[in-house]
Amino acid sequence: NLGIVGILPKLKRLDRALDIFGKLWNENNNYRLYIKGKLPKELPWLMGRREEKQYFESVFKRIDNAEWKENVIFDPHGNDVDEWFRKIKFILSTSDIEGSHVSPMEGMASGSIPIVYHWPGAETAYPSEFIVESVDEAVELIKSYENKDISRELKEYPKRFSLDSRIKIFDNLLFQN
Repeated sequence: NLGIVGILPKLKRLDRALDIFGKLWNENNNYRLYIKGKLPKELPWLMGRREEKQYFESVFKRIDNAEWKENVIFDPHGNDVDEWFRKIKFILSTSDIEGSHVSPMEGMASGSIPIVYHWPGAETAYPSEFIVESVDEAVELIKSYENKDISRELKEYPKRFSLDSRIKIFDNLLFQN
């Protein structure tokens, strides 16, 4: 199972997530893509932007017309993300740009494998082996981990960003002799 949390606005690149999913599904129709979060129609202000509206109309038309449409599952926005991650093996971050994308880190803390499309700064938050430059690279990375369980190692990674670890870093920076 692939997952993506938050598809709004268009710079989150749901189309790219569908490209990845579609290629995988064409090889193995057991793949599913779970999409968690608000839908465009739930945000009138977003749909009031012509470019956003056209983008999402096109993306949802693509889903509706696809052979794999039954394997794209929309889960509502809610505070049950920890439970939702239990069914996700690969968490996608397909954005063009992010400040610091949290859902891949939440996924790692839950044991999901992050697939992070490279945006400026991604390498400062995520292990380089999970950062990709293209749809094909993402597909190959997912296929290479299909039958591997690295959830234990992944769950350890986010601990480096805990409050205690950040305090130690700041102490070292501020009070070095």
